[in-house]
Amino acid sequence: MWDTIKDTVAKAAPLLGTALGGPAGGAVGGLIANVLGVDNDPEAIGHALKSDPDAFLKLQQLEKEHERELRRMVIEAETAQQAEVNKTMRAELQADGTFKSGWRPFIGWIFGFCIGLFLVALATAVFREPTIVSNPEFTGMIVWLFVAMGTVLGVNLKERTKSKQVIAGQQVPTLIDQLFSRGVNKG
Repeated sequence: MWDTIKDTVAKAAPLLGTALGGPAGGAVGGLIANVLGVDNDPEAIGHALKSDPDAFLKLQQLEKEHERELRRMVIEAETAQQAEVNKTMRAELQADGTFKSGWRPFIGWIFGFCIGLFLVALATAVFREPTIVSNPEFTGMIVWLFVAMGTVLGVNLKERTKSKQVIAGQQVPTLIDQLFSRGVNKG
């Protein structure tokens, strides 16, 4: 509802515009309507912003007078939004399904299966034609496939271990923590 005018309001008064787009939009809209002397309606406010040359000055003054409350509203809206994101992330971590936890072991099994097939294929190819090993396309393909799959497997194993540590309640140091602790230990 208030999204139609929040950007226009934000040009003159950024806090008002941000708060207008949040959960307290109706209350902020009422303040704006009162200052502009129009109905508490986005269309009426939008019309006043276009027709009243002093409208933007009035919005700036309103923002200055209510800056503390507006900042609180914006912070509360952002906190509520972040809480919802965190709630969703926690639910995803607790859900244990094939697509969540099964793909990491799956890539590991595929990697092991491919290594076995490549060893058999390599042995067969070298036995039939030993010069194939010197073919850069043959060796390049094998190297890139192993590097790509190994990288994916390594990252996934590390992340799976980290996920299990978090679920077990252990503190997992971040990369910055690890780098800082190494720098402190050296100095």
